[in-house]
Amino acid sequence: MPSRATEEFMRTLQRIEQSRDVGPLVEMFADDAELASPERDATRRGRDGARTFWEEYLSAFSRVQSTFTRVREGDGFAVLEWVSDGALANNDPIRYPGVSILELEGDRVTRFSTYYDSAAFLPQGAKRAGGRPAGSGSDAGEGKQQEWEGAPPRTGSPRVEGMESKKDSGML
Repeated sequence: MPSRATEEFMRTLQRIEQSRDVGPLVEMFADDAELASPERDATRRGRDGARTFWEEYLSAFSRVQSTFTRVREGDGFAVLEWVSDGALANNDPIRYPGVSILELEGDRVTRFSTYYDSAAFLPQGAKRAGGRPAGSGSDAGEGKQQEWEGAPPRTGSPRVEGMESKKDSGML
């Protein structure tokens, strides 16, 4: 069972997805919180940054609903697996999975980072079976994978600081 702070975060996120009022979620963040989304190449700081982060999130959708499928917690952190369903701002349907990491001090979120399948946001014509963009793989010429315009550069496997000791201790 998730901790009180983690449970409250999940419930509040689901409420703001319905109400579109980010205020209750912003209040859960510490004054010096950091919010990161590598897919959007954006890091926001503080409560003003949290407000901007969540307003930008909601603005991508005409409607969205997140369902949390798995939660793992350790001392001062939670890992949330989820699937979001809804419609983009242009009303194209969307369903995409992701993982969010919360760092907590008491009932305040000090750091939030989220990782998701950004290919789900590509225009329908740019998608292809297998989750690869059109023009990738063997039909991309000489077998080289092409980059999507605007996609962040690939730099190898992401590393989450501080997680190694948690994983090695069997907490994850």
